[in-house]
Amino acid sequence: KVVGLAQTESCCLRMHAAARRVCETGKPACGVCVGGAGTLSRVLNLSVGPTPVRHPGMAEAAPGQLTLADIQAQRQALRLDQPQHYVLFGSPITRSPSPTLHNTAFMLRGRMNKLYRRHECTTLDAVRSVVSAPGFGGASVTIPLKEALWDLLGFVSPSAKKIGAVNTLVMKDGRLEGHNTDWVPIAAALSRRTTGRALVAGAGGAARAACFAVVEKGWKLVVYARNPEKGKALADAFGGAYVQSLSPAEMASIGAVISTVPGSAHFTVPCLESKPLIFESAYIPKETKLVEQGRQAGCEVVLGVDMLLGQGFEQHKLWCGSSLSEDHQREVTSRVLEFYAEST
Repeated sequence: KVVGLAQTESCCLRMHAAARRVCETGKPACGVCVGGAGTLSRVLNLSVGPTPVRHPGMAEAAPGQLTLADIQAQRQALRLDQPQHYVLFGSPITRSPSPTLHNTAFMLRGRMNKLYRRHECTTLDAVRSVVSAPGFGGASVTIPLKEALWDLLGFVSPSAKKIGAVNTLVMKDGRLEGHNTDWVPIAAALSRRTTGRALVAGAGGAARAACFAVVEKGWKLVVYARNPEKGKALADAFGGAYVQSLSPAEMASIGAVISTVPGSAHFTVPCLESKPLIFESAYIPKETKLVEQGRQAGCEVVLGVDMLLGQGFEQHKLWCGSSLSEDHQREVTSRVLEFYAEST
């Protein structure tokens, strides 16, 4: 619980933003601003945790204190009585900046009834119990669940169907929709380069999105994966070629390297003389071995956090019906980078 003095209602918004950041860690929070301008903080508190109230027959114990009826009336006027919950499904996710990304975006848009949290899980049943609860609005999906949720979906977007994986859930009119936004930032990066051969490293859900983006943008697909069976199957699914090993000769004609393997794998390539685009999907650590190699070789580099933001902005559009403004995108980016600085 944190108590401060509000000079204006903007103080309440800053206090609420701080309380939301505490909630991102999975802990309840109470941020109260006293004073006449502080009543909004008490109204917003119920979105993240408990809030102090007074009995109607008692005088204010602190300036700006409200009765439960007062708070409920104001929450109804602000449509906060219809909360919507958004979550991140997958594992491990404790270090994910997605709650910071989406809660900042909701705050900037004034969508105070929307709250995003982590929900670490690895099973279909665990996901089912959350999506069937009242107030569920949508979710982000990461490993190991991107290819495991088909039985829950009443609608699958064309891109997600072609990719064969979902990273975004939307509850719309009581029907659960599956979408994929992972491919969008990859396609945007490829659009800045002349088409050629693109190497996709990995064979999971993110690799499928990368392969889709490569083909969609007219590049020739090359897949590299440590598991030959999965690598060949992925290449065949998208009309590409599979390579079992990488050599300087193979890399000489590669115009883009898209890594979808975990940062802990320390993936690198044997040669970057062709100065390909380096696209890293892993955001932990922020600077992977591949990113370091690309920078040293003078390549254009796209960080995993850039992919996280790009696909996250697309998710926000699906959940809220419209895109974030460029100013709001810059503010969200700043907060996510602050998260990195604070957590490392």
